[in-house]
Amino acid sequence: MTAPSLTIDRLSVLYRTAHGEVLALDDVSVELERGEIVGLVGQTGSGKSTLVNAILNSLPRHQPGIINGSIRIGSQDPIGREGRALEPRSRPVTLVPQNTFESLNPLFRVKTQIVDLIISTSQSRKSWRDWFGSKKLDDRVLKTLEAVQLPAGRQILERYPHQLSGGQRQRVMIAMALLSEPQVIIADEPTASLDVSTQMEILKLFRRIASDQKISILLTTHNLGAAWEICDRVMVMHQGRIVESAARETFFANPRHPYTRSLLASASTPLGRNVIVGPDSEKQTLSAGCQFSKSCARALNVCSAARPPLLLDQPGHGVACYNPSTNDRPYAYDQP
Repeated sequence: MTAPSLTIDRLSVLYRTAHGEVLALDDVSVELERGEIVGLVGQTGSGKSTLVNAILNSLPRHQPGIINGSIRIGSQDPIGREGRALEPRSRPVTLVPQNTFESLNPLFRVKTQIVDLIISTSQSRKSWRDWFGSKKLDDRVLKTLEAVQLPAGRQILERYPHQLSGGQRQRVMIAMALLSEPQVIIADEPTASLDVSTQMEILKLFRRIASDQKISILLTTHNLGAAWEICDRVMVMHQGRIVESAARETFFANPRHPYTRSLLASASTPLGRNVIVGPDSEKQTLSAGCQFSKSCARALNVCSAARPPLLLDQPGHGVACYNPSTNDRPYAYDQP
């Protein structure tokens, strides 16, 4: 059996703030199989960005950071031996960010930025010099641009970022992510700034990349419609914990956690914006109980006293709740 592309085992991340210690991630476990797309949904402040930064080894250096657990990308450990960090771009994981304007330098042509990326990801000066200005490099870049539906590759390479549409800039970012031949791509709200028709094109592109190149994709999103369109599995985060995880069809047809049901009740159109409202207003403290219990109409006494573990409610469907919901009434009735 092929090993997972990404394995996160019981990961906890601690921050120190003016209000005390905060568990940004609390005992989080995630696995991505080859070619699988997993959606990570939750409100702002739920821990999605912290998880992404932990995988990319870009957590704040002045904070305690990872206090427990491990991350493996293929056979590599992103924190390195004896806690020494590997360079973020030297690992087989790449990021497709939300804001392409901030990620692409407006002062340089696309070709220059792609060459800089290849230089920075090469293992030695000799290796990139062999590529620089060569037909081999040109062919590889043009082939990658074509794979992300940018057939006029030579024209795209000579343009500045502001001369491209939002969809073209996002495709350039996806191409740059693919050039390092990663095992895992983290797509961080990749459709948030795009119009609805372009969103669909980008989502279909991610689906094709996962299927054809067997690259695993972790999609962080507020958009439940995007998760429905392309994800194989969906995981819900709340206050630094995974509270529900299920295959896409099961997740949308039979949500069990009250928080998940409240998110689904807030959804409107299939690819509409702001389908998860928030941010989470509660503080992520070191308390033992369920952080959602203060807002949950189904809360029991035990909910505020002990953290519910993520247990399999049925094969492949994990729920962290002592009193999970059923489908005997509409989602909206489960809201406080």
